[in-house]
Amino acid sequence: MNNADLEARNRNLLAELDATVREAFDLVLVQMENAGHRIRAQEAYRTPARQRELFLAGLTKRVTGGLHTRRLALDVVDDAHPDNPSPQFMADLAVVAFRQGLTTGLLWGLPRSLAKERRDCIVFGRATQLAALIQFKRGWDASHIEATP
Repeated sequence: MNNADLEARNRNLLAELDATVREAFDLVLVQMENAGHRIRAQEAYRTPARQRELFLAGLTKRVTGGLHTRRLALDVVDDAHPDNPSPQFMADLAVVAFRQGLTTGLLWGLPRSLAKERRDCIVFGRATQLAALIQFKRGWDASHIEATP
């Protein structure tokens, strides 16, 4: 995707988010770009019908009430590698999101022992160490960012 199209897509999808959290998500995109990543907003608001469709396809765990339907979540991809984001991209995303008061799905579904070590890396901003850890095991939705309702 060329730069103009990428910027337009990101702006349009950010506009779908609740105004109270939009700035935090925007700062995540800006900080990821400043770190050298080509981050692309993939999906923001979901209608209840879309949420149900994804649930039936096994692509989400919530049939209703997800944060996308409340305009509090954004899925992103590494535009340079949309099908296979690097561990560094996902680690940087988790750390940057945390600094803006947001969370990612990087830890979802991990056993407590693995999640704690990875959470400590996020909290203390150790993205390089986190990238090494998540090469082998990460949560099931690492490119999902959400606000705490």
